[in-house]
Amino acid sequence: MLVRTALSLINRRSGSLENPGNPLNAMSLAHALAGGQGTVSGISVSVESAMALPIVYTCVSLLSRTVASLPLILYRRLERGKERATDHALYRVLRDLPNPEMTAYDLHAALMSHLALWGNAYCEIVRNSAGDVIELWPIAPQRVTWKRLAPGKLLYEIDMDGTRIPLRGDQVMHLRTLSADGKRGYSFITQAREEISLGIAAREYGSRFFGQDGRPGGVLTHPGSLSQDALDRLRSSWEAAHTGLTNSHRVAILEEAMTFTPTTLPPEDMMFLQTRDFTRKEIAGWFHIPPHMVGDTERSTSWGAGIESQAQGFLTFTLVPWLTSWQQEINRSLLTPTERQTYFAEYMTNALLKVDTQARYEAYAKGRNWGWLSVNDVREIENLNPIEGGDVYLSPLNMGNSEVMRDWPNAQQGTQGGAPGTPVPSNQPSVPQPGETLPQSLRMSDGDRVEALNGSTATEGRALPASHEGDALAILGLAYDALDVPGIAAAIRASLGEET
Repeated sequence: MLVRTALSLINRRSGSLENPGNPLNAMSLAHALAGGQGTVSGISVSVESAMALPIVYTCVSLLSRTVASLPLILYRRLERGKERATDHALYRVLRDLPNPEMTAYDLHAALMSHLALWGNAYCEIVRNSAGDVIELWPIAPQRVTWKRLAPGKLLYEIDMDGTRIPLRGDQVMHLRTLSADGKRGYSFITQAREEISLGIAAREYGSRFFGQDGRPGGVLTHPGSLSQDALDRLRSSWEAAHTGLTNSHRVAILEEAMTFTPTTLPPEDMMFLQTRDFTRKEIAGWFHIPPHMVGDTERSTSWGAGIESQAQGFLTFTLVPWLTSWQQEINRSLLTPTERQTYFAEYMTNALLKVDTQARYEAYAKGRNWGWLSVNDVREIENLNPIEGGDVYLSPLNMGNSEVMRDWPNAQQGTQGGAPGTPVPSNQPSVPQPGETLPQSLRMSDGDRVEALNGSTATEGRALPASHEGDALAILGLAYDALDVPGIAAAIRASLGEET
């Protein structure tokens, strides 16, 4: 298959003068001949040399691993809400195995690294006879060129060691970064080559400096006159005796009244460490990575005070633009127009925002008590299996459904100051008469029992009945007493057989 061979080409030299993404100028010529982008510092920058710089590798690795670790789910739209479309062929491709040789993590990490470095990522789309997507294969971006045949029709060509293999636009999923024309993303290596070259130069300077034992160069001064042959022999013997880590801390013996005068400045004066620190921040800024996530923890961060706030900032300002691009391109290229009306792909980002156990449990308790989380909802978030009876949603006892109250069966016998039979205004809750039985809509189901209560529990000096139904109704009566709704409270007590 085409892309199985292309996988072996991912690490080949980057760029081609025939690629429309590489302009034909002096800079691109230097890149083609020297294996990288030319810079003012004279250091050629390529993908390989850039990835050898720790800060570039850290940023690319962070983005790739984070995006690849997020579950990518295919959903089916419902009238209200959504559900996982596990019966769709694309669900398995996105979630588990995109092809026989790669996991979903491997594919997403590879494509995200292509995006971060080249600004473009390509996937060959393999469909079965029914038109369903059954495989996705990554293509090395430096091997891809494309041209527009007609409005809405693109032709991609893959360079396979001199052989050009064409792919139609509907056979390629093309992800891109910021783009001027909407099709060709800007290459990070090209745009940030000066900052990268500065980082490479500072690293090389440090390596050479410490490789020379961290000792400055200098001048040997002889009081007399030396022949050229004597000068060469003196220089060679001095460098052989005092250059390199293996010759560090040796004692120099100067003869014939010679003196040694250091000439170069120490690293502090040449801003060596400050230059490396500045370069690290600059390159992290190109990737929109907060400094504290690439090892800069010396100063306070403006991304938030706590881990949760910093994770939220990283998700909002760094990951969401990437994830949005992924989701929209997947929906565009892997789903038909008809399928897009029903299905959509979406990343699950909840795992990035998990905080400490206590804070999570407090948030779950609020959601559970206020009725918008069930036990099984919480267990699903915590990656636990559901339990029987765990799909019940609680309803706070001091809250009521205004629609249910308005539809009280005996509303025509309201007691809002009018004669019997006078309808209660629609914006006022109807008040039942003593002795009436509560409607089924106000009775608590088995799942809504107040488990903390039992027959021996006392509330405000009143011993509650032993039955769970009595417990719940008694609490409702107390709640309506507190809300100054005596009619409903009296009806509740009457249903319990109590005196009003």
